[in-house]
Amino acid sequence: MGYVERNLEPDEEIVHRARLHWMLFLKPLAWWAGAIALYVIAGRLLPYLPAGAQGVGQTVRMVGGLIVFALAFFQTVSAVLTYKSSEFAVTNRRLIVKVGLIRRESLETMLSRVEGLDVNQTLPGRLLNYGTIVIRGMGGHVKAFSNISNPMELRSAVYREVEAGRR
Repeated sequence: MGYVERNLEPDEEIVHRARLHWMLFLKPLAWWAGAIALYVIAGRLLPYLPAGAQGVGQTVRMVGGLIVFALAFFQTVSAVLTYKSSEFAVTNRRLIVKVGLIRRESLETMLSRVEGLDVNQTLPGRLLNYGTIVIRGMGGHVKAFSNISNPMELRSAVYREVEAGRR
């Protein structure tokens, strides 16, 4: 049971869910590619070092490779935790957003208090269907959430439920 289910009010139903986009994993992927490339290139250059420096070169390659691989690992863990711990839901009454595991950021806004939900997409975002949603609430409250998969569907779901609440 996730954050959204634990915080539902009586007679409140989830009508739409959204997730983070897989683009979140590109940064860790770039770290892994860089780590592998550095390790391979350093290995290829070792035979060209003077005989006395090859032992030092091998040590530098191993320690440097270990450091970059560790950084790639921590980037991956961070991305996976962010992906798994983020929840976006539209209910018949509220918009509920929770991001983060250790440093949690949550937003629970009554649909009647949402003044607007903007979607910002770059060209890659349009092609791959991800973007940033900017939630504008009454009283000038503005909050943005990035790397949302299918952001236009989320916006449509909010607007549908706002209209349903007016009827």
